[in-house]
Amino acid sequence: MDGWHAARSTAPVWRGSVNAQRPIGMRKLTPTTKPARGTAWHYTIRRKLRAIVASGELLPTYIGAKPPELPVLWFSLNQLWEPTALKDQCDLDGVAPTLGKKQARKRAGKLIRFGYPAEKCIMWPLLGRKARIPPRIRIALERWGREEGANPADWCGTLQAIPLADLIVEVFDSQNWVAFNPR
Repeated sequence: MDGWHAARSTAPVWRGSVNAQRPIGMRKLTPTTKPARGTAWHYTIRRKLRAIVASGELLPTYIGAKPPELPVLWFSLNQLWEPTALKDQCDLDGVAPTLGKKQARKRAGKLIRFGYPAEKCIMWPLLGRKARIPPRIRIALERWGREEGANPADWCGTLQAIPLADLIVEVFDSQNWVAFNPR
């Protein structure tokens, strides 16, 4: 198993100086994994799989955003699970819970992830600027992500749809991520 698929902690790992008094948007973000090679993952749930397969591609979405912001197709360099992955799964009161992998599986059923070459993704925070996400929202997203155990330096994505033929698809079998053919 190569370094990209080896287990690692999902807890945030910050390298370099991080001064609590410094504005969050100004922190230097260093990925816990190298974006120059390897796989970035779009994490989702099985109930969304039918619509994804029917469309033939993963599509950028406007989760919590509105124009002039651009829709984003979010990925993560976290090789185990992205703590903010199910941000669109709101409770009845409109609160978006952040779920760990076990809680997400229990609540949403099978977990699915789509892999894409990391070097083809736009890394955060540049992704936020290209998607026209306002600076105050980018700062809030980073703060929220860290509170939920994510590392914003692992975030990346694209503003374009990606055909399923260009993606690796895996399902979580309660122990490991394994290859899966959704067709």
